[in-house]
Amino acid sequence: MADVRLATLEYALATYAWNDGVRAFVEGKMREERWSDTSSANVSGGSDRSGVSYYKVIDGARYDRRVLDDCEAFERVNGSVDLGEARRMYEDVSDGPSKPQGRGRTSSVTDVELATLEYALATYAWTDDARAFVEDKMREEGW
Repeated sequence: MADVRLATLEYALATYAWNDGVRAFVEGKMREERWSDTSSANVSGGSDRSGVSYYKVIDGARYDRRVLDDCEAFERVNGSVDLGEARRMYEDVSDGPSKPQGRGRTSSVTDVELATLEYALATYAWTDDARAFVEDKMREEGW
């Protein structure tokens, strides 16, 4: 399957509501195609993607896998997430269409993406300016 088709499926999985059976079927087909996400600009130059699903579930909560994978890679290679990396990650999470969110706002940044940033701030090392940048953006989003 062409990467653009798989990327479209990943976008659809992240954007729209799916029942668990259909989600599992689509994710299984994506794994069968042995798709690895090479579109992510990660610090190792290759794919550091920890799985196929858009989401990473930790203690029952869904998080944006790409953001967490990138934070882990940045911390491993650079020791922390710096301001440039934080800006790129925020651009990545804010690039979707604006739609009503559970927090009562219409935004291109989903509640899952904001929860991911909150989790990442608590879990990974950040430079002071990178942390301040993300915290300011989260406040602007009403988090």
